[in-house]
Amino acid sequence: MKMNFLKSRRFKMGTFATVITLVFLAVIIVLNLVVGALDNRFGLQADLTSENIYEIDNATREYLKTLDRDVTITAMIQESTMESTQYYQQVNQVLKKFPQVSSHISLSYINLVQDPTFASKYPDLDLTTSDLLVTSGDKARKVSIPDLFGIETDSYGNQRVASSKVDSVMVSAIMGVTSDETPTVSFLTGFGDIDPSALKDLLSTNNFEVSEQNILVGEMDTTPDICILVAPATDLDLDVLKKLDAYLENGGQKGKTLLYLPEATQPELPNLAAFLAEWGIQVEDGVMMETDSSRIFYNNPMVSTVEYAETDFSSTVLNSANVNFAVWQGKPLTRLFDNSGSTAATTMLAYPSTAMRIPSDADTSSMDSLMSSGTSGDYAALIRSTSTKYDGMNALKSNVIVASSATSAFTFIGSTSMSNDNYNIALLNDAVGRENVFSVPSKSLAVEQLNFSGLQILLFLLLFILIIPAAILILGIVVWARRRHR
Repeated sequence: MKMNFLKSRRFKMGTFATVITLVFLAVIIVLNLVVGALDNRFGLQADLTSENIYEIDNATREYLKTLDRDVTITAMIQESTMESTQYYQQVNQVLKKFPQVSSHISLSYINLVQDPTFASKYPDLDLTTSDLLVTSGDKARKVSIPDLFGIETDSYGNQRVASSKVDSVMVSAIMGVTSDETPTVSFLTGFGDIDPSALKDLLSTNNFEVSEQNILVGEMDTTPDICILVAPATDLDLDVLKKLDAYLENGGQKGKTLLYLPEATQPELPNLAAFLAEWGIQVEDGVMMETDSSRIFYNNPMVSTVEYAETDFSSTVLNSANVNFAVWQGKPLTRLFDNSGSTAATTMLAYPSTAMRIPSDADTSSMDSLMSSGTSGDYAALIRSTSTKYDGMNALKSNVIVASSATSAFTFIGSTSMSNDNYNIALLNDAVGRENVFSVPSKSLAVEQLNFSGLQILLFLLLFILIIPAAILILGIVVWARRRHR
């Protein structure tokens, strides 16, 4: 009886069906493993977001293809945890694209809680579970995951995640561990109370080595490529100005840059004014006010956009011709000359004709009184003055750059709608002669709504609730009927 059953048609058909099912499952498993491996290597997922927030920028791709040194990116957190929250998931998906583009990059994850000895290998970095570690050879750089996002504050003081900066921050870190040279920036302290930490972070993110020094006493450290003076509340004495002169001259070799950022409420600084006048720059009294409402932000006429006066430079910096540079309570700047001896002054950013200079002693009781006290003029928002010396055919240059507002250097950092970040970094990169300037715009993470018309909604309902289920039912009946009559 048993032998007859094994020879029966039902047993043979059942065995055949079982084999087919097992083969089908095996093919599915193998196919899933192959597709998973291909996805990890080449990225087969499609990003349907309007700003491609899960993809890397084309500029990032082109840079990564030039890498000739091995780089390891290590997340101090497990991948499953990275995928558990919306913003961390966005970071993780972008990070996974890096090794897909360059074979010199590898990405790994560790559980820092379970493996605390890992952090002890990098005692100077103070690694935590919200950090990424980028290493190449004996160089290492820490990137905090929160720093990969741009934060915006509304008029009520509420903060929100507005943009993603994964591309620019991570590429900067990769540059930092693979580059043989890193430009140095020193903030000059002892003159005021404004905290430039936001600007420091921006510079560090863009692969500048940042430090600070007090030049009121002792010798000045003249090794930094760039020195930044932020909104001094007191005037600079002659000894300090002599130090700045010597710094910019650099023993005849030049190659130095001084960036000065004034602040709207600072007092008169006659010594500093005389120093700047030698470079063809004058910081005027008062503050600029915009009368064209289309240029104003936050309903504040003291916060407005300015124009690109030096278009040859700006055209190579901007990601879009429609991206504006914004100034917050800027002081009016005047260019005193075009050329004087070996020094040439250039207006880089200019206030439009619709802007007015409001003197510091103006009556602020009403808008009419402000308007009546304002004066129009040819005012600049950023001036770069360059002193050039020739050593044979080699041009040796030092720069003094004056921007209209220190507040602007901090307020619009991370903004996706302004060019301030990219422009300022490109300006300093140009000052130190750094080639291959890398500039990628932040990507907006604003929640997008999928809006469908009434007809589209009806079609989707018919497709998924009626047509597809009906097709599956009909197919099932046909298969059942054919098998029943065999």
